[in-house]
Amino acid sequence: MNKNSLCKIIYNIVPNEIFENFLVIGEVRYKRKRYVKIKFLDCNHETLRLPRNIYKDTKKVKCLECDKLIGLKKGKLLVLNKLSGTAKNRVLYICKCDCGNTVFRTDISLKNNCLSNCGCETYAKTKKFIADRRDLIKYVNPYILNRDSYTCYKCNISSYELDVHHIFDFAHYKELQSNTYNLITLCKNCHRANKNYPNSFHSIYPSTKSNTLTDLENWLGFKYKYRDDLLKEYNKYYRSLKKQGLYEELLAQ
Repeated sequence: MNKNSLCKIIYNIVPNEIFENFLVIGEVRYKRKRYVKIKFLDCNHETLRLPRNIYKDTKKVKCLECDKLIGLKKGKLLVLNKLSGTAKNRVLYICKCDCGNTVFRTDISLKNNCLSNCGCETYAKTKKFIADRRDLIKYVNPYILNRDSYTCYKCNISSYELDVHHIFDFAHYKELQSNTYNLITLCKNCHRANKNYPNSFHSIYPSTKSNTLTDLENWLGFKYKYRDDLLKEYNKYYRSLKKQGLYEELLAQ
């Protein structure tokens, strides 16, 4: 069979015909050319291919969109291969992290760089967070309770059932986490969010949001005893706020 006779081959396109890894949707005419529209069974990606590229060897037809990810480095993850299975209609890839762990990621998470490691970074951060909290409870908190004479700064109740509160909150102001000027003593009823105590600090100012000195003083109704020392410490680490005039605004209060 010569070249000219090969060009005259007319492939019979049958809609809904299923092959090993794709489904034939139908024939499409585009710019005077005849194409086959197919849908890959494992990833649901659709594409147009020339009939000869489809029917010459159907087992070799692959999704080019999926193959683009293989061999790429996404953060700490190296994409090794595509798995035949799917997760909720998403393609699964096997990836190897720089730390040596092997994990599975979907095509969407890799393309959007949503999960750029196996979780080792999160584990390290969590471990440090727990260590920092442990040091606070063991070393810093007893000092604060003793400094404040085991007395709630809000209601003046004296007790051994007390909390140590971060004025600039723990999560958003890391440099002030163990600074003694940033810590005060509150009783549990004044401190913690509780439907039975709607006027407690965290009932008004949720712990999930950023808390500041202004929030505390508005809640107390008077100035914090160590406010000047705290603002000096605050200014050491958060100069960008000083440029915005927020530091001067706090001083003027």
